[in-house]
Amino acid sequence: MSAWPAGDGSGRAALRTHAPEPAACLDALDVAAPVPRPRLDVVRTAVASVHGLAPLGGADATPDGPDDDAVMEFAVAFAADVAAIDDDLRARFLAATGDQAFATVQAIYVADMVPRVRAALDALFGAGGWDLGERSDEAGTDRADVDTWSVLEDLMRTVHQLDALDPVTTEVVRLRGARHHDCRLCRSLRSRPALLAGGDDALWEAVDDPTTLSDPVHRVAVEVVDTVVWTPARWSPDQVAAVRAAVTPGQAVELVLDVMRNAANKIAVALAADDPHVTEGVEVYEIDADGVAHYGLDPIEP
Repeated sequence: MSAWPAGDGSGRAALRTHAPEPAACLDALDVAAPVPRPRLDVVRTAVASVHGLAPLGGADATPDGPDDDAVMEFAVAFAADVAAIDDDLRARFLAATGDQAFATVQAIYVADMVPRVRAALDALFGAGGWDLGERSDEAGTDRADVDTWSVLEDLMRTVHQLDALDPVTTEVVRLRGARHHDCRLCRSLRSRPALLAGGDDALWEAVDDPTTLSDPVHRVAVEVVDTVVWTPARWSPDQVAAVRAAVTPGQAVELVLDVMRNAANKIAVALAADDPHVTEGVEVYEIDADGVAHYGLDPIEP
């Protein structure tokens, strides 16, 4: 197992070392402004308040009227438990945002997930290095010209291309997150590479009860998912020690990034766009090297 940094590492350094392309995407998302201020500050403030994480851009805003109230309520629910967003809240959010609804949900996802990734990597590797002022590229400036959705697609593709984790562990991480966010589509899917690598129904069912998982890497993977999803600002020394004992630094970075990638399902869940493709049973899928998902596959035949 690769050596972990001894005292002088940082989450940002680990990200750049083990996942340079996703790191570049996160840098771009850090300054992306898919919606104008002050709405962007409302979103960033709302999601950061849920778990006590530092908001992107140092945002500190209060709602200014009923539209902002609806956006803030939606953003808080998105960060706290996306499955709790009901039709009434969704309708008020859509009425408040109009043709900016999808852009606003993108802003909420970025504001929600980037601080979680930073907190996890800082807990595992050491804090420091995220300050925009340390960069040379328009430091600290919101960029309305950044195509947030395109960057998110690049992030999903480049995270998928990481290969420190085996396909079965990657699927364990995906299914645990899918069940936390109650994404109906994600719960109905099974990864073909994971099935070919030995994943089976017994393992997928055990994801709901980590105490029954026999592989220590799978148990740690579930612990990482649970912490990033529910208590991202609270990593105990025991949790950090368990991760460091079970996986390499590169695997740890990939685990954290996998949680963020999979949490894109929160966008679909929040907008009630997570219908499964099948009415019963499960569907086999595979993501190709370009990040394109192919559904309805045979689990064995290529």
